[in-house]
Amino acid sequence: MTDGTGFASDSLSNVRLGSHLGVLPDDLLSRLPSWPEPSTMPLILDSDIGSEPDDALALAVAAGLPSLSLVIASNEHDGQRARFARHLLDLMGRTDVPVVSGIDLGNRSAWAAEGIVPEYVSAQPTDVAGAVLQVLHRYDSQIGWVGLGPLSNLAALLTTDHDACAQLCVTQQEAALRVDLEGPGQNIALDLPAARTVLSAGLLPWVVPTELTLNVLNQITEGTTEYKVIAHSDDPAHILLRTHINQWFDEEVPSFSLNGLSTLALAVGMPFVTALPADIALNEAGRIQSGDNAAYMATSIDYSNFRKWLVDRLERITSVSHHHPAADYDPHTRRGE
Repeated sequence: MTDGTGFASDSLSNVRLGSHLGVLPDDLLSRLPSWPEPSTMPLILDSDIGSEPDDALALAVAAGLPSLSLVIASNEHDGQRARFARHLLDLMGRTDVPVVSGIDLGNRSAWAAEGIVPEYVSAQPTDVAGAVLQVLHRYDSQIGWVGLGPLSNLAALLTTDHDACAQLCVTQQEAALRVDLEGPGQNIALDLPAARTVLSAGLLPWVVPTELTLNVLNQITEGTTEYKVIAHSDDPAHILLRTHINQWFDEEVPSFSLNGLSTLALAVGMPFVTALPADIALNEAGRIQSGDNAAYMATSIDYSNFRKWLVDRLERITSVSHHHPAADYDPHTRRGE
């Protein structure tokens, strides 16, 4: 049974795996604590889904929240990221959530979603500003903006309608792997002018730094509980996620960090990530340093409880089934009876 948000109403708690780095031991899994419900603040997810698989997992978890209102593909890949997001949302019954294809920076590295989206999934609209403004006009309250990729889309929106952006509560992952000017940039480091535009806009963003997310306690491998939850399932959404993750493991590296999930947890008010006010800037490699832009910086993650919460959310994912009318046909029912 589902609760209408692509999640099962009863969470499974019978995964039994051995104790290992990143794997939850039996006794912990049998004593999963209760957590506060995620915030109901409407959410806009800006994601470069299709590269490192944490973004796809973040979308799957966000799809289980009624508050998810819009998904934007960042660092687009010829429209393929938006199509991937559309397909995953449709599997989980979230056809109500629009998807728009955002700015394409021409970056084609670390693509791990080749051939996993059916051809019948059409290209998605490209009017990012129009889609965001529709969400902003729908609510009088703050809107959560969860940034899991470069800040190109938000920077362009600030140029289009700076005043409307004051309604946004921005939570952004750093995950800028480049440590020198010669190394490859990722996420906010892919578009430094955009990142600096956002930081200087006075939005007081909440930032989850690389030092917290690229931690061995925040990694997924084939041996971790989260992967095994997905690997042992025959649910279509889990199968899509598993295919994506396996492609990443085969073609990139046999692990990935939970950058996007950590950021989403903070954005929906879960108590696993703490933050403090800070004045920050970006250096030429796209890494955060001290500066003049007011923000909130995440300072710690309770990895143990965060990972237990994530297992619980992943276990709830359930695709929506559509039954052919023949399945309910009653030959004894006649017109007018």
